[in-house]
Amino acid sequence: MSTKIEIKLPTRTDGVFFPGIVCKDGFKMCVQASAHHYCCPKTLDFFKLALYSEVEVECTNSPEELLLPYEVGEGSNVFGYVPLEVVREIIRKHGGTM
Repeated sequence: MSTKIEIKLPTRTDGVFFPGIVCKDGFKMCVQASAHHYCCPKTLDFFKLALYSEVEVECTNSPEELLLPYEVGEGSNVFGYVPLEVVREIIRKHGGTM
């Protein structure tokens, strides 16, 4: 019997910011992409996070080693140009989304 890991990527609700991602084990991260974030492409036109190839991530409650190569500054809690597949891998690692 296999367990399906659910990965829900957020959609913009206010036109500017994506809601945070909460995983089943309690891990939380803020994933953002716009003309003003460390992401690719730099645009506000995309409403779905899945349309970006790289995004900005902030860990809000605990560190995540998969993000370390993307750290914006030493000791920073912000990680830039994180490939979306890495975000999906983090979600899988933490048991999927709520």
